[in-house]
Amino acid sequence: MKIGELVQRTKVTKETVHYYIREGLLPKPRKRGRNIADYDNAYIERIQMIKELQDRYFLPLAIIKNILKNQKRTAEGESLLRLRKEYFRPVDQLLPQEVEGEESFLKATGLGPKWLAKMEEWGIISPELKSGRK
Repeated sequence: MKIGELVQRTKVTKETVHYYIREGLLPKPRKRGRNIADYDNAYIERIQMIKELQDRYFLPLAIIKNILKNQKRTAEGESLLRLRKEYFRPVDQLLPQEVEGEESFLKATGLGPKWLAKMEEWGIISPELKSGRK
């Protein structure tokens, strides 16, 4: 399908599609000519996943990119289902090692201080206190 149909089916702008490609959230499409590219249904599924991760779980694109990058090279649909099962568990299970301190947590997750405060406020993240510090 052409980008116009992809935009219509995913309800994101053409600029958003190009941004996701530039940022590595979507693979480069197959080119049919200088200004014509082909997008398959995997693009629709991946864009829907990106939007779900943003809208439902309030994840920034940097985190989403890491999640998508770490997925195995299995069939796209299976991978997206596996992502939902594996990655939506407590944040501490996603980190490569135990992280101590707010600064280290922000660096490990790619979150900004504002997002961390919001996620704590909304009950998405609960810090563990050690010696009176997060």
